[in-house]
Amino acid sequence: MTYLTENSEIEMPTTYLAYWLESDFEWVSYEELLMEHGGLDWAEEDEIYLFQNMNLMEGKKLYPGNADLISVSVGFNFRKGWIEIQGFTYVKPWWPGCEQYETGEYLGAVEYSSRLKDLIVGKFYELSYEREEMGMGIEPELLFEEDYEKPDYGFDEYDDEGRFDFLAEGGSQHG
Repeated sequence: MTYLTENSEIEMPTTYLAYWLESDFEWVSYEELLMEHGGLDWAEEDEIYLFQNMNLMEGKKLYPGNADLISVSVGFNFRKGWIEIQGFTYVKPWWPGCEQYETGEYLGAVEYSSRLKDLIVGKFYELSYEREEMGMGIEPELLFEEDYEKPDYGFDEYDDEGRFDFLAEGGSQHG
């Protein structure tokens, strides 16, 4: 058992798959990121999330914890579809309500790294949707303003958000 002193830095294991690639829909190591994609652009947005950790596991290896409040720093690059888990920090022993006094959004109890990754990917999509709602980062063909000519894909059924109902129902624009 590793005992953590208050606010001590938690070193991320080198085997931890720390980068999410939206294009490949998978988590990759930094080495894979360098080999396959040439490195990492700086993330456009940083977020801090807090979670209660009993024993965070990755590949059946125990990641030390004893009901502690942990913070995870996450960088998002919405343009490239990358998520970077930048690091973990031990905050304090967890007790009900302690997360209310710390910076970050509380995610709840997280036992397995796969659950943490699911939550982070969920936050990526949540933030992407918020950016889209504010008109940031929307693909030009999805902006249907009065003076914008709609692209002709052989059908013209659009939902309220300007997306194609046909594609959403599993159709293909390639016939």
